[in-house]
Amino acid sequence: MLPDSLAWQGLTLGPPSVYQLLRLDGWEDMPPLDSGDEPRPARHGSWAGTSYAQARTVTVTGRIRALPVDIRDRVRDLRRVCAVPDDDTLWPLVATVLGESLTVDARVSLRVISLDKYSRLGHVPFTLQWTCPDPIRYDPDPVHLAIVPGAARPAPQQGTTSSRPTITIYGPCTTPTITVTRPGRPPLSVGFAVTMFAGESLTLDCHAGTVTASWGDDITGTLTAGSVPVEALAIPVGTSTVALAATGTGATTRAHVTYRHAYL
Repeated sequence: MLPDSLAWQGLTLGPPSVYQLLRLDGWEDMPPLDSGDEPRPARHGSWAGTSYAQARTVTVTGRIRALPVDIRDRVRDLRRVCAVPDDDTLWPLVATVLGESLTVDARVSLRVISLDKYSRLGHVPFTLQWTCPDPIRYDPDPVHLAIVPGAARPAPQQGTTSSRPTITIYGPCTTPTITVTRPGRPPLSVGFAVTMFAGESLTLDCHAGTVTASWGDDITGTLTAGSVPVEALAIPVGTSTVALAATGTGATTRAHVTYRHAYL
C-alpha cells in the first residue's frame, strides 16, 4: 500500500518532502492473535475464548530524492528521528492513507539507509520499521462528552474495536458511578465509595487502568460492589450511552469523558 504521508518525531515522510514513500506494510494488517481457546478434555476441538491482538509492526520503504548539496543533511535528519531510544517512551506515528489519518504509539525497531554510488547524486533508499505495543490505531481527534448527574449521553464510536476513555469526575458528590450501556450487552459500571467536595476530582485512565484523586489519596480499594475494574470500562463500537450517578451532588458536579474512535 502506498501511503499519502507519515509523520514521526516532527519529520514528515511523503509529499512535499524529499522523503518519497514507496510501500507501507503492517498498517492495515491484522496483528498476530493470542487465542483464548481452551482444548476440550473429552471431545474434539476447543472451547471458544477471546482472541487478543499482539503488537503491531509497521514497515515503510522509500527513498530520499534531494539535491546533492542537501543529501547529507537529509540523511542526518532521518537518522536523528530514527535513533535507538534511550528508554521505553512511545511516540505517536501518524499515517495518512487514502485520505484517512490515524495515529498509533510506537518506537523505532529498524532503520536501514542504503548507500551506494548514487548516494552523492541525492538518491538514497531507506527502510524504517516501528513496533506498536498497543496495536490499536486511533483517530487523532478525540470525542468529548460532558455529563451531569442523572443524565445519559450518547457515545458514538465509529471504529472497529472498543476504545478506553479518560474520565474526570468533579465534586461535590458521594459514591460517583459511571455506567456505559451497550446495545445488546450488559452495562459496565465503575463506582467509588468516596465523598468528594467542591473543587475535588477523580481521573480515571481506562487505558492504563489507573485512578488519580486530586487530594492525593490512593482510592484503588474503594470500588463499590458490582463495579468492574477501571481497565474494563470501554466505549464499544456503535452507539452506547454514558451516565453519571451520585448522591450529594451540587452545581459543579459533572463528568468529562474523552475517547477516540479506535481501529484494529
